[in-house]
Amino acid sequence: MTCREVNKLLLDFLQGKLGRAQRRSFQDHLSDCAECKEKVVAHQKTMRISKRVFEAHKALPPVAPDEMIQAIFGDDKDKQKKA
Repeated sequence: MTCREVNKLLLDFLQGKLGRAQRRSFQDHLSDCAECKEKVVAHQKTMRISKRVFEAHKALPPVAPDEMIQAIFGDDKDKQKKA
């Protein structure tokens, strides 16, 4: 497998959508190519962080309390209400 093919199949690999033979070829390439391996590791980290952010976001109340908005925006909130 080439670096170009790895780039093309990256998301399928990360989502577990590759067949056994393609996955094996993909992994073989990663064992020989540090650049592609770094790219895969970076994408894996990004996906983990994104998942954590998404999960944290789901836990937030649907509407932020006025105190939170005031703490974040300060006087900007009052300006927005007047506009």
